[in-house]
Amino acid sequence: MAWFQRKDFPKAKDLFQQAAGGTNREMAHAARMHAHMCERRLVKSQAPALRTVEDFYNYGMALLNQGGLAEAERQLRKALGLKDDLDYVHYSLALCCGLQGQLEAAGKHLRRAIQIQPQNRNAARNDPDFHAIANQSPLREILFPEADKRS
Repeated sequence: MAWFQRKDFPKAKDLFQQAAGGTNREMAHAARMHAHMCERRLVKSQAPALRTVEDFYNYGMALLNQGGLAEAERQLRKALGLKDDLDYVHYSLALCCGLQGQLEAAGKHLRRAIQIQPQNRNAARNDPDFHAIANQSPLREILFPEADKRS
């Protein structure tokens, strides 16, 4: 416990894992739980070193897929800060913003993604991830402009 309290999680984890192999069931259980806590703290402290547009984009997409929308948005915005003309980053940021209820921002990024690569309109229309937000304004007007012309 002293190593854990000092935040020396690698050392504490090793000792907890050794204790988890003991014969006292309660102590072994507590040791496994503490080893798991050490592992979580180690993983949390090992944030990836992000440098390139692709690094920020890939990390942002991983976060988006895990449901970490706010942090995903931050990473995708960092990618755009390095290179603003990548349609796939704008497309992903549109989805991320839209899923957070930021529909105006989502519309801005979706418009830009379509401007750079017109095929993104059909991609978003058929993307199951967009289905929950595709019928909300302004995304509806961006994705289905032909519906406005008929009205």
